[in-house]
Amino acid sequence: MLRQPRLATTLIPLRSFITLLTLYIAVGSYVLYISYSSPIIGIEVVKQDDRLVIEHFEYPDWAELHEISKGDILIAIDDFSPYKLEHVAPDGIVRSAKTLTVMDATGNNKEIIVLYHELPKAFSHFFILPLIYFLLILSLAIYLYKQKSGNVASLNILIYFLLTVSLAYCSVGASTQLHPVGSIVNSTCLILCLVLLIHFLQKYFAFLRIPWRFNKNIWILYLITVCVFLVSMIEIFNSAFFTLNTIIILLLFVALIFYILIILATSYTRDRSIQLQILFWFIVLPFLPFVIFYVLPELLFQQTILSPSTCAISLLCIPFTFTFMQVTERLFDVDYYVSRIRYYVLFAGGMTVWLMIGIDSFLSISILTNIGIALFIFISIFVLLCVKEKIDYVYRKVLFSTNGNNIHFLYSIIDKVGKEIKMEDLFNTLSDQLMKQLEMNTVYVIHYDMETEQISLANAQSEENRHQLQLTPKDLHQLQVGSIKKFQTFYVACLHRNIKTKYFLILRTNSKIHLKKEELLWLELLLHYIDNFVENTQLVEDLMFELKQAKEGQNYPAWLHKLCWLQLEEVKSQLGQELHDTILQEQIFLIRELDNLLYERDRNLVQQRILQIHQQLITINVQLRLYCEQLKPPLLQTLGLEAALTKLFNQTEQRAHFTLMHSIEPLLIDDNEMSLLIYRLIQEMLNNAITHSKATYVKIELRALSQGFHLFYMDNGVGCHLEDLCLSGTMGIIGMKERVAAYKGTMVIDSYPNEGMQFDITVNKGG
Repeated sequence: MLRQPRLATTLIPLRSFITLLTLYIAVGSYVLYISYSSPIIGIEVVKQDDRLVIEHFEYPDWAELHEISKGDILIAIDDFSPYKLEHVAPDGIVRSAKTLTVMDATGNNKEIIVLYHELPKAFSHFFILPLIYFLLILSLAIYLYKQKSGNVASLNILIYFLLTVSLAYCSVGASTQLHPVGSIVNSTCLILCLVLLIHFLQKYFAFLRIPWRFNKNIWILYLITVCVFLVSMIEIFNSAFFTLNTIIILLLFVALIFYILIILATSYTRDRSIQLQILFWFIVLPFLPFVIFYVLPELLFQQTILSPSTCAISLLCIPFTFTFMQVTERLFDVDYYVSRIRYYVLFAGGMTVWLMIGIDSFLSISILTNIGIALFIFISIFVLLCVKEKIDYVYRKVLFSTNGNNIHFLYSIIDKVGKEIKMEDLFNTLSDQLMKQLEMNTVYVIHYDMETEQISLANAQSEENRHQLQLTPKDLHQLQVGSIKKFQTFYVACLHRNIKTKYFLILRTNSKIHLKKEELLWLELLLHYIDNFVENTQLVEDLMFELKQAKEGQNYPAWLHKLCWLQLEEVKSQLGQELHDTILQEQIFLIRELDNLLYERDRNLVQQRILQIHQQLITINVQLRLYCEQLKPPLLQTLGLEAALTKLFNQTEQRAHFTLMHSIEPLLIDDNEMSLLIYRLIQEMLNNAITHSKATYVKIELRALSQGFHLFYMDNGVGCHLEDLCLSGTMGIIGMKERVAAYKGTMVIDSYPNEGMQFDITVNKGG
C-alpha cells in the first residue's frame, strides 16, 4: 500500500542533503553538456521525391549568414544520412546538429559547421540562462539549508521544488534535441515540480493556519509523476509514443496548473491574507505566457505561438517567489514592502507622466528618446523616495507605515506589564509578549553590574543562555537606555540603568534574524515605557520589603513613622476643628451669659437664666458624650456589635426625620477589627442620610457570610449622578471605599437624581 510522503518536522539530514545536491549537480551538468555539445538550429524539413527539402528556419539570421535558403536540400547531418533522421525527429524538424551538408539550387554542396556563437539567441535560451539558473538554484538551496528560516516542514519541500524546477529548465535543450536522458528529466521534472508545489502549499497553509479543504492524499500526485517517468522511458524504445507522451504531459501540466489556481483562488476568497494574494499573482502571471502561447495552442492546433524555451523564461521567478514567501516571516514584511512599492510606483509614475507632458510641449524629440527620458525620471524618483525613507528613519524616526497593528500590540504589552509589581514578573511578562509578537525563540533579561562587570539573569531562564552570550563589557557600557544593537543571532536592547547596574533585553532565534524597521521603531518606543516601569517597580519592591520587615516585628522604617504621625496629627486637627466649631462655641456663649448675670439685680430673672444655662450644659455634655462614642463606641467591646448598633439606631431615630428599617443578623466574628469596620460603615451611612439625603425612608440589612458579611443600604432621598459623586470628593464616601478596600472587599454604589441611593458592600476574609 502506498503511503503519502511525509516530511519530518526537522530539516533534511546533512548526508541526505549532500547526496541530493550531488545528484542534482550530476544530472544538471550532464543535460547542460548535451545542450552545449550539439547546438540547437531548428530547421523544418519536408520530404519531396525522397529528398529532405528545407522549408523553414527557426533562426533566419544564421541561415542568411551561411547562405542557406528555403528549398535547399539537406544532404547530411553530423556526417549521417538525413534519411535516418526519422527516429530522431519524428515531427520533421532538425533540432540540433554539429555539422550540416546542404545542396543549394545550383547543385553545389556546402559543409557547414554549426557554432553556438553564431546562434546567440539559441545559445542564451538553451545554455547561458539554464546555466545561470542552475548555479543560482544551487546557491539558493545551500543558503536555505544553512539559514533554516521559516517553516521547516515546507522548507524541505521548497528545496526539492527549487532543484526540480531547475532540472526541468536546464534539460530544455537536451529535451529539444530529443536526447533520451533530456526527455526523461524534462518530462518527469515538469510534472514533479507542480506536485511539489501543491505539497508546498499544503504545508504552507498549515503554517499560516489556513484550513486545507482539498485532497490530502498527495501520494496520488506522486504516483502520477511515476507514471510519467515510465511513459517517457517507453518513448525511448518506441518513437511512436512521442506525440502521445507530449499530449499526456501537456494535459497533466494544464490540469495541475488549474488545480493550483483553484486552490489559491478559493482559499483567498475565504481568507484574504496578503501571503495568498502574492502567491496567487506570482503564480498566475508567470504561467500565463507558457499556457497561452505554448500549451493550449499545441493541444488545440498542434502549432505553437512561441517556443517553449521562450515561454519558460517567465516561469523562472516562481521559485524565487516561494523562497520569498518562505523566509518573509522573518526577513521581510510582505504587507509593508508591497504597500510601499505600490505607493512609490504610483507617485513616481504620476510625476513621470506630468514631466514628460512638459518636456514634449517644449522639445521635439524622438519616441525612443522620450522612452529613455521617462524611464530615467521614473527610476530617479523611485530611488529618491527609497533614499528619503531611509534618511527619515535614521535621523527623524519617521517610517512609512501600512497599518496600526503595532500600536495595538504596544498598548497591549504596556497594559500587561504595567500591572506587575515585581521586577521578575515584569521581565517574564515582557519576555513572553515579545516572543509572541516578534516570533523569537528566546527572549530574556540580563542584569549587568557595572562595577564588577558581571552578567546574571534577571528573570526565569536557563543559565546556559547567559553563557551563550558573546558580549564584552565594552558593548554593554556603550549601549544607552532605549538603544538596540544587532549581533549575529540576537539583538541586545538596553532597558534600564541606575548608578551601579544596567538591565538588557536579549532577543534570540536559532538562525540569523533581521527585525523590520517598523518593529525596531516600535521596540525603541516600548523600551522608553519599560524604563519608567522598571524604576517605579523597584520603588514598589523596596516599599514591599520594608513593610514585610515591619510586619515581622523588625524596626519600622522612618518614613512609616513619619506617615503615621502625620495621619495622627491630621485626625487631631479634624477633631479639634469640630470641637471648636460646636461645643467650644456654645461654652463661650454660656460664659458670656454668666458674665451678664453678675450685674443682674432681679433674682427671679437670674434663677431662670441659671436653669437655662444648666439645661444647655446638659445638652453640651450629651454632644460631648456622642463625640466620644463616635470616636470609640463603648458598647462595641463590652456588649458586642449588635448592642452597639442597636444604640446607634436609637440615637439616629431621635435625631433624624426619616423612618429607619434595619435587619441585623447575628455575626460570629471574633475579630474586633471586623466589628469596628461594620460599625463605622453603618455609622457613616446614617450620617450621610441625616446630612445629605433628605430621605423619608432608610433601610439597612446586615447578613452573615462564612468568613465575612454582606451590608446593604437603601434610601429614597435626592440621590445624585455617580459622576458628580466621584468629582465631589466627599470624605465620607471616600472613607467608606478605603475601609472596604483595606479588607479586600467590594463596594457598589447605585444612585440617580431623585431616585435615592444604594450601597452594596461585601467583605470576605477568605478572599
